[in-house]
Amino acid sequence: MLAEAIGEEAEGMELVGTVVANRVEPDCDPDFKNLRNIRHAFNQTIPGTGIPHFDPVLNGSLYTQRPTEEDLQRARNLLQGLRNPRARNEFVVF
Repeated sequence: MLAEAIGEEAEGMELVGTVVANRVEPDCDPDFKNLRNIRHAFNQTIPGTGIPHFDPVLNGSLYTQRPTEEDLQRARNLLQGLRNPRARNEFVVF
């Protein structure tokens, strides 16, 4: 969440986390079929291109950002089912 929402407040990170979870949960065609976990969602590529959907994977920032304890708690909350209601049914955050 931190890498994708860098510079955003906590809610921005929660929105990103909720959208990633939304991509994993429904198992729907065409873009989100067979995403089994959050790691799959992060590493998903645009079909036929090999280009990652997730910018921090593409630019490498996913691996250079160090989460704070607050960031880790947001991730734990997400894994326990807490979702931001503003993005509960969204697959993309603008």
